[in-house]
Amino acid sequence: MPNNTNSSPPMPIDKDNGLIVLGALRSGLSLMADCLRLLGIDAGGQQAAVVAGIHQQFCRDLGVDPMKAGSLPEGWEGSNAAKEAQRCIRDLLIALEKTCKPWMLADPFFCRVLPLWREALDELGIVPRIIHLLRHPWETAQSLAHTDQVDIETGHLIWLICNREAASARADYPYLLVTFDQLMTDPVTLLIKVKTILTMDYPNDIRSVYPELMRLFRWHNSPFEAGSATEEDRHTYCSFFRQFNEFRAIQPNASNREATLSINYITSELNNKIEQLDQCQTQLEQITKSRDEQAKLANERQAQIKQVKQVLGEKTKLSQDRQNQIAQLNKTRDEQASLEAERQAQLKQLTLDRDQKAKQLAERQTQVEQITTARNQQEKLASERQAQIEQLNQALGEKTQLSENRQNQIAQLAKARDEQAQLAAERQVQLQQLAQDRDQKAKQLAERQAQVEQVSKAGDAQAIVANERQAKIEQIKQALSEKVKQLAERQSQVKELTKAREEQVKLATTYQEQLKKLTQERDEKAKQLIDRQSQISKITVECDQQRKKSTERQTRIQQLEADLSEMEQRQQLLSEEMVKAEGQIDIIKEMLLQEPEL
Repeated sequence: MPNNTNSSPPMPIDKDNGLIVLGALRSGLSLMADCLRLLGIDAGGQQAAVVAGIHQQFCRDLGVDPMKAGSLPEGWEGSNAAKEAQRCIRDLLIALEKTCKPWMLADPFFCRVLPLWREALDELGIVPRIIHLLRHPWETAQSLAHTDQVDIETGHLIWLICNREAASARADYPYLLVTFDQLMTDPVTLLIKVKTILTMDYPNDIRSVYPELMRLFRWHNSPFEAGSATEEDRHTYCSFFRQFNEFRAIQPNASNREATLSINYITSELNNKIEQLDQCQTQLEQITKSRDEQAKLANERQAQIKQVKQVLGEKTKLSQDRQNQIAQLNKTRDEQASLEAERQAQLKQLTLDRDQKAKQLAERQTQVEQITTARNQQEKLASERQAQIEQLNQALGEKTQLSENRQNQIAQLAKARDEQAQLAAERQVQLQQLAQDRDQKAKQLAERQAQVEQVSKAGDAQAIVANERQAKIEQIKQALSEKVKQLAERQSQVKELTKAREEQVKLATTYQEQLKKLTQERDEKAKQLIDRQSQISKITVECDQQRKKSTERQTRIQQLEADLSEMEQRQQLLSEEMVKAEGQIDIIKEMLLQEPEL
């Protein structure tokens, strides 16, 4: 393929760091990649995603679906899609080799497009190591059907195409064929085999990452196993089963150099073990010589020990007796210490109880003070209310007396009104009679006037009589006018008395309503006073009970303080006894240690 003129010239890079893992989709590539990452071989962070993106873009440019079985389009190596992919591949390889760290690339589509990478690898002089991971076709097809909704037959065809093209593409590079079963059953042995045959150095020791490695496989459990395939599937896909066995039977096409490297590696390891064995042998000889000297010295010491035992045999009994005394003293001291600990615990508990009681007493005292304050306030309020009630009662008495006086006045006024009404009625009768008399008199006067006129016509003789009668008429008219005037005055007096009576009735009604309201207020005040008096009685009873409880608690506290004082005295005596006992024990120990025999 032609070189890309836009790429930079090759740079001097490390050529032995690359590792590519081939395998069909759902063959365990991610699990194998995770194992190699634990050992320090990684794709440099986001490089795995870059590889997948290059392959996906290449498939889109060619119009190929990687989940479909079939070959790539004819002449795809010279297409624009291949050129663009090779440019990206070259940039990626240069970036990986610049790190000077072991790197790894793993992607299911590598099986089919490894020739696409070959030109960039050859141009940069990189010879990658190849791990071909092979999984049983039935397991791969079942996993594809379950995860990617690919039918079983298509899954088998994808498995066959990927592994055939991988077997063809790997031929020019050092490679190792491993199976998914080997990875699942014994990953440690498989990784050691990869290291040995492919002459790789893992940055991390397998023993240092063993727990993480086992934890990785602990959570990985494949639900598909070839052993569970039905007879029908075995018969239908027997050719794929046979192809799997043929792939597995193919041994790595290792050159003599690779075999020599493997033998040299094993020989080096063996020489290291032999050298370590020689060092161990030398150390063993030195230890044996030292052991013989120690044995000789031990025999001499044994003889000395026998002599010492004979001397010590006589003193063993005395030492045993003194040891018994010391044991008894220690036992006594331990008992006293235990008793002291118990007393200390009791003292601590009593102190704690005393503190709690004191706290409760303080709280109760505070409550009593609050209740006393509330009671005093209630008593003061009750006194004020009592004074108000007395004032109200006094005012009510005054108003009651005033109401009674007003009632008496109203009764007198009513009586006077009745008398005035009776008098007015009598006067009315008199006025009616006077009016009748006046009418009669007027009639008589008219008659007499007629007579006077007749008499005047008759003669002057009657003039005197007429003048006399006229004087009488004048007198009668004057008397009548006086009677009318008196009647009008009495009528006005009756009106005034009636108005005064109505005012008195209205005033009496107002006073009666006020008296009724005052009576209701007095009853309510009396009821409230009774309620507050009962509350005061309850509070007084509670205060008395609190005082009684406070007195009992004070007595209890005094008793506990007395018990505590007694316990402290006993504790002090016990401490003095313990000091004396320890002093005696120390004296006995000094006496025993000063014995020349010991």
